[in-house]
This record gives sequence, C-alpha cells and structure tokens, in this order.
Amino acid sequence: MYPALFLFLALSMLICHVIAKKKGRNPVAWGVTGAILGPVAILILLLIPDLK
Repeated sequence: MYPALFLFLALSMLICHVIAKKKGRNPVAWGVTGAILGPVAILILLLIPDLK
C-alpha cells in the first residue's frame, strides 16, 4: 500500500511542478505543496491565474 501512496504523491508533485512552471509560479514550492496536498494542490494550481 505504501509504494502506491508514494507513487501517487510523487506523480502529484511532478504535475504541480510542470503546471506551476507554465503559469510562472514557483515550481519548487508548488512541487512540495503537491507532495503534501496531493490532487488538492493540482486543483488549486489550475484555478489560480497565471503570472505571465
């Protein structure tokens, strides 16, 4: 069970990193946020406006 959870959170972290980079946000901070909050961070990141 734990390897699946780790993989899920790592994937969430990677998705947040890529989206944040495209939106002009801090990708490292959003990657960490994605690892902590999971899909909630992805949803938040998709809803906030671009900085570019």
